Amino acid sequence: MGDRVPLLGSEPRYYLSQTDRYIYSDLQRHSGAVVFAAARGDESAYEDGNLKHGTFSYALLELLQRSPPPGGVSAIGFSELYRRVAERVKELSDHHQHPTVDRDNLILRLSLPYFPPPPPPEDSGDPVSDPVLD
Repeated sequence: MGDRVPLLGSEPRYYLSQTDRYIYSDLQRHSGAVVFAAARGDESAYEDGNLKHGTFSYALLELLQRSPPPGGVSAIGFSELYRRVAERVKELSDHHQHPTVDRDNLILRLSLPYFPPPPPPEDSGDPVSDPVLD
């Protein structure tokens, strides 16, 4: 059997940690690949039933799904993203989980766009034409 992955706030779920489940890439190619991992190799990645996500996924989505800061900025640089997500994951996991990054091209400037969630659909009052009920 595999390692047990803790689940905060509810019953534990067990995941197999088999090496054949991972996707390997040849980092010797210097392709610009970035591995942003939820935890260090000697740690477990936590889930929280109240968040409905793992702490890493929650922190990443929380940051990227907000409205962009004022001033026309539509993306966040990877260094800033890493710093803020790592701080939030440590906070959510009570300092038991520390995200890590492995980059093969340190010169590459990487940024990710903010993508605020769409507004909820308006209720038309007509259950036949209301897409939420379809």
